[in-house]
Amino acid sequence: MSEVAQLATALGKRWGLDRALRDARATLAQQVVQLEQQAAELAANESRALHIASHDALTEAPNRVAFQRALAERARRPGSFAVAMLDLDRFKLVNDTIGHLAGDALLRAVCGQLQDAMPAGGMVARLGGDEFGLLYDTTGETAALATANALVAACSTTVTIFGQSVRGAASIGLVVAEAAGANDPCRLLRRADLALNDAKRHGRNCARLFDHELDESVRLRQRIEKGLSHAIERGELSIAFQPIVSGSAHEVVGFETLLRWDTQEYGPVSPAIFIPIAEESNLIHDLGDWVMERSLMAVKRFPGQYVSVNVSPRQFRRQNFVADVSARVQRAGVDPARVQIEITETAIFDDAEGAARTLDALRALGFRIALDDFGTGYSSLYNIRTFALDTLKIDRSFIEGMPRERESLAIVRSIVHLAHSLGLNVVAEGVETQGHVDLLRAAGASHLQGAYFSIPVNAAQAIGLAHRRWLAGMAPPLLARTGTDG
Repeated sequence: MSEVAQLATALGKRWGLDRALRDARATLAQQVVQLEQQAAELAANESRALHIASHDALTEAPNRVAFQRALAERARRPGSFAVAMLDLDRFKLVNDTIGHLAGDALLRAVCGQLQDAMPAGGMVARLGGDEFGLLYDTTGETAALATANALVAACSTTVTIFGQSVRGAASIGLVVAEAAGANDPCRLLRRADLALNDAKRHGRNCARLFDHELDESVRLRQRIEKGLSHAIERGELSIAFQPIVSGSAHEVVGFETLLRWDTQEYGPVSPAIFIPIAEESNLIHDLGDWVMERSLMAVKRFPGQYVSVNVSPRQFRRQNFVADVSARVQRAGVDPARVQIEITETAIFDDAEGAARTLDALRALGFRIALDDFGTGYSSLYNIRTFALDTLKIDRSFIEGMPRERESLAIVRSIVHLAHSLGLNVVAEGVETQGHVDLLRAAGASHLQGAYFSIPVNAAQAIGLAHRRWLAGMAPPLLARTGTDG
């Protein structure tokens, strides 16, 4: 019996051990499954984290980090490839007029269009804001530029956003890299960015290849900007005055004031060079204030004529612009009616509502308003009707073409007719010959300006012309040597 009891006890223990082993195996299997699930979740989370770290949240396109990594990897491989920077044209206008949600929708739509148009194997990345990076293989500059132009065209489509039609447009700057291992990614991006800036300067909605001269132009711009920052204190700036005449008797009714810069180091610098550079920096405000002060000093010495002062878009959009101009005129003791503010079409197009408020405020204070270079920008009949204007200034390019181009003459006649029907004055710029005078008089232009009467002169000579009051035309040699028109 004792043996049976011992056997039963052993079998009981064995059964208990087997059950414990089964339970342990089941627990272990369950833990293995849990570990596998946790590993899968960790892998998924890691994948999501990597995706988030390398992709743009709005468009789901690769971001700047991913683009720079891909560019570095591509630069180590053989074969030609293109690096391009794309920027949407006038994107701020969409945000300001329709809203940021519409701007986000436009960014997503443009990104999709770019991805559809990108060659196989190419990359579209959102670098930030409305800027995209493009990377694709190519056989050379001609092929790369053709692809870039196709991408520009892909963006130039109308998309419907929240029930409103929005016309997309983009500019591209690109550089083609040739030899493997000899391309620094940072340098390639900088050159593509220089080419993009060049595309913006040449009218937008286009693609521009990097040119080595752009590097030199950047250095020149830096030297000019540095020199401008000290130009006032060095006494290098001056004002030139060009008469504006009225009627068949050519009475001097006003003067356009023009900024001149004669540097100690390089001599005279053209306004066509330094004004755009100043416009891109805060220097334009200091220069504009200086010009306004000198113009007000001069007009006090004129026997009744007005001064017409050019105001850049950036100055015009300054928050306290109206109050600042009004305060300066009051301090100078000048009637606002003797001050004409000249603005470009760009200044009013970029923010139509804000521009209308500013113009209304200026007109309410008594200032004259002239729209400069009319016909070369974005103006429409609606714009002319909407904004508080006194004068349209016809761009000199149309005046130059009148004697030989029927189209230019027709445009001038149309502008004059439009202005007269709206009760506006017309100033024709760039009048250089008796032929110009005759054609403009026949077209009905009320005011003329140009070298035929006098090129820009200094303040003392302007005062002399103002007291003379009438100009017969064909400026004498003394005046012709004092500067250049415009």
